[in-house]
Amino acid sequence: MQLKQLVKELQQGNTGLYMSTQEVGVGRDEHPLLYGAPLVQLEGQFPLLQPLMGHMVPQSVNMWMGCAPEGSSTGLHHDFHDNLYILLRGCKRFRLYPPSAAPDMYVHGKLQRIYPNGRIVYEGQGDVQPDGSDKHDVQLWQARRSADEAAAAASTDPSLAQQADDALEGQLELMLQGGGDGFDVDAIGLADDYVDSDEDAFADDPGDDDEASDDQQQRAGKRKGPADTKQLRQQRKKKQKHGKAGPAAASTAGSVAGPTSVEPPPPSFSQVDLSLPEAVLRRQFPRFPGVAAAQEVLLQAGQMLYLPAGWFHEVTSFGGAGRDGGHLAINYWYHPPDNLDSSKAGFKSPYSSPYYPTIWAQRQPWLQQDTQRWWRLKQQQQQQQQQQQQQQQQQ
Repeated sequence: MQLKQLVKELQQGNTGLYMSTQEVGVGRDEHPLLYGAPLVQLEGQFPLLQPLMGHMVPQSVNMWMGCAPEGSSTGLHHDFHDNLYILLRGCKRFRLYPPSAAPDMYVHGKLQRIYPNGRIVYEGQGDVQPDGSDKHDVQLWQARRSADEAAAAASTDPSLAQQADDALEGQLELMLQGGGDGFDVDAIGLADDYVDSDEDAFADDPGDDDEASDDQQQRAGKRKGPADTKQLRQQRKKKQKHGKAGPAAASTAGSVAGPTSVEPPPPSFSQVDLSLPEAVLRRQFPRFPGVAAAQEVLLQAGQMLYLPAGWFHEVTSFGGAGRDGGHLAINYWYHPPDNLDSSKAGFKSPYSSPYYPTIWAQRQPWLQQDTQRWWRLKQQQQQQQQQQQQQQQQQ
């Protein structure tokens, strides 16, 4: 479904459609780009960086849109990234519970650990660090940096050639161990901007709100790490590893969700339905702290909410039909900072590892260029698909 058709349907009061997380391409470093359509078509009309977030590294930017005259709920869940949520139209009610309440939230996944910064890890997600990176991916990145530095030193001092060879060998050994598993960049499908409701894998029912969690992005697939070579990627395709919550987690295609669900709930979603009577909740979920224990925030158009990783939230959106109706928002997800120093020094260095800050600094000069290139390729493929469909119909 194209954006103009979605907007028309929402203006007419169709409550069974919403726009959720958008598909993104992959940059030249083989990490995901920050945003896809329609934001790629709105470049210059929204800030890529939010100054109030300081030196935090963005993970993705998304637009959300829906129609809910009577209100529609996300269901209770948490995200894996820090979330800056900006409401442009409509009204949203947030019910919040801290990460420390996770053992009593009756989530679908099996809790493995809760880091001090609120980052929650589930069994089967790999060796996830407090900032959300995968330990092996970071080791691979560090090995590549060491190999590059050793090679540069050896180019000016031949006596260091053996050290350069050793560093390169160490990098290759880590790569062969399976770091950066995922799908190949060349195999990424460029689907339509918005997927019809029966194709969306994450919608539970027509009442679902547009706030798909970042966990749903991660479940869509994994991307190759920046240090991969074509030969090693082909070798590792045979390993079929699953469940890593590494830094190159992929975004889902921009989707319009409807009533069909073909995937089990993500591990970060709670089984608790806050619309049930309190007596029913106490009987079915005796450890749950209750609806009254939630911190409630009412967000109006023009306001924004900062929600750190791991905070459980149920969001109810309100916005009726009509040209100026519906609800519309943009959110920025950030890699969760793990340096909890509240001083100015901590503000300048929110991460204990240089992994994310270094990658972000390297990709900023070409990020918009690669995003535009990906968008042009996507449009070309869409046009080719349309031409093929027309030819088939004529036959």
